[in-house]
Amino acid sequence: MLVIGNKVRLVNTGDEGVLAAFLEDGMVNVQLEDGTTIPVFLDDVIPLNNDGSRNTFIKTKSEEKKYYKSIDNVSESSDKKSTESGLYLAFEPQPRPDGQTAFFDMWIVNNSPYVVVFTLEFGMRNLPSKKSNDHISPYATYSLGPLAFHHLNDGPWFKLDYTSMTTAGEGDRKQSEVKIKAKQFFKRMGKVPLIAKDCHVYYFGSLEGEKESREESLKSYTRKNIKEKPVEKLYYKINNLKEFSAFQNEIDLHIYMLREDFDLLPKKDILRIQLEHFEAFLAKAIELGVRKVFLIHGVGKGKLKGEIHTRLIKNHYVKSFKNEYHVKYGYGATEVDL
Repeated sequence: MLVIGNKVRLVNTGDEGVLAAFLEDGMVNVQLEDGTTIPVFLDDVIPLNNDGSRNTFIKTKSEEKKYYKSIDNVSESSDKKSTESGLYLAFEPQPRPDGQTAFFDMWIVNNSPYVVVFTLEFGMRNLPSKKSNDHISPYATYSLGPLAFHHLNDGPWFKLDYTSMTTAGEGDRKQSEVKIKAKQFFKRMGKVPLIAKDCHVYYFGSLEGEKESREESLKSYTRKNIKEKPVEKLYYKINNLKEFSAFQNEIDLHIYMLREDFDLLPKKDILRIQLEHFEAFLAKAIELGVRKVFLIHGVGKGKLKGEIHTRLIKNHYVKSFKNEYHVKYGYGATEVDL
């Protein structure tokens, strides 16, 4: 997995440098050995080991083409559940100008009439996993950010712990796991609910209240009639279900996202306006019972981030916060647990 500071080689020219920043649309900035910084597509760089040798887990463009040649005749997903109600994991291909895939946008798709509260754990081979908690509105998608093409070789996996929220309360907690294997991945191309384009799709499972078999199996009978050890609840009280389901758990505090007249504002007013929006957003999240939010402040000189962190430290509703690299925000956002 590529991170800021990795030594890399450009596929097309052979030049070497250091990964300097992640950009939008599957691109990155690479600082070459002569000090020049250039933008390139993520799939056009090869991570190098400390000795300058190529990381053997990464595929070249010619190897990538072999993958796609092998699936030219695949038109339907092998997963027959792709029109059923429930939760899906979808990988939407994002092409480069030459038509080859640079990366995949990853989505959780909630094709059900229920609010879904979940804990997701995501990891790859030889890398520590990461957990996140959030919710998805009914018949909605939830972005997990991009996955570079070559990371299919790193055995990405996803563990989802989820429950549905209805007016009757919280449903049973369920677990599902998806392990990505490159050869099977390309055979899973097909339609997925709520996304207009064909995707590589996996089915996480159904939700509370959906049709189930009426026949009681020995396994279900045993579950009903044995005393289980109490388990710690992962989820929490939602104060207003309708507002909770509509709440976006991130806010972009760049001034041009907050005010249309941003270019006319005096410099002394900009920070005040940003902090006012931050305080209002955080207060609403606390009121609704949201457990995790993301505050997008950018990298810049760090003044806004510093002011935000000072206020988070003083807020007794804040359990913890961190400003670490995130696949969606880079280093430009603070993750807050409430």
